[in-house]
Amino acid sequence: MNAIEQKTVFITGAANGIGRSMAIQFAEEGYFVFIADIDVDNGKLVEQRVIDGGGSAKFIRLDVRDEQAIKKVFNTISHLDVLVNNAGMTYAKSVEDLPASEWNTIIDLCLQSVFLCSKYALPALKKSEHPSIINMASINAFCVSPGLPAYSAAKGGIISLTKQMAVEYGAQNIRVNAISPGFILTEQTERALKEHESEWEMTLECYPLGRLGKPEDIAYAALFLADDKAGFINGINLVVDGGMSVQAVGAVIKPGLRSRWKEGFFKLEK
Repeated sequence: MNAIEQKTVFITGAANGIGRSMAIQFAEEGYFVFIADIDVDNGKLVEQRVIDGGGSAKFIRLDVRDEQAIKKVFNTISHLDVLVNNAGMTYAKSVEDLPASEWNTIIDLCLQSVFLCSKYALPALKKSEHPSIINMASINAFCVSPGLPAYSAAKGGIISLTKQMAVEYGAQNIRVNAISPGFILTEQTERALKEHESEWEMTLECYPLGRLGKPEDIAYAALFLADDKAGFINGINLVVDGGMSVQAVGAVIKPGLRSRWKEGFFKLEK
């Protein structure tokens, strides 16, 4: 079965972390997966893992900051059902310390890539009976942290762009939604936590479910939004953060509050 006969999904940033998990999960659901990433070695490993698992995939080396490269890739794809704009990165620096060049890199990679990939994927998506675009935002779009000015701005822009495209292309049956993950345990974040072990418990304390997110949590959310059963869901930002962003400030800043609640001893003060 080739990519035209199967449902197809194109995932950017699919060589590692959340993108890799999405590629694997979509393949398990029978999709032909286009694995797009600048990381050739890991991208090919994901491709092989999908194939070894009985799925269908093709790795495409793609720099999502390069408009001409994006245009060329999508010109070779005649049919597409789902586009997942997942690529992204950041630097931890304040507004004063962040060079304009790094600001531009983050905006280009996180936000402009969503615009460019969507722009050039739309002709192929219009040929699908049930087309969908899923954009990866973040709780940092509305629950901001120090040191992430460009990342927060980019993710906020993704949510706004998602709503705009949902309205603009809804009449053509193209659904556009976003996902805002909380803290997800990828290889990169695990390395960061190991370097700052004292922050581990503090980070966990912010999450009512008592655990951090897994890449599969986001992959399953993407599968849900792509499925025909979500056919009347359009223009939403699906927050997948274990309830972290909906709790009161006191639940975050008071040490031990969640653990005392679990023990059935809930007081604002000991």
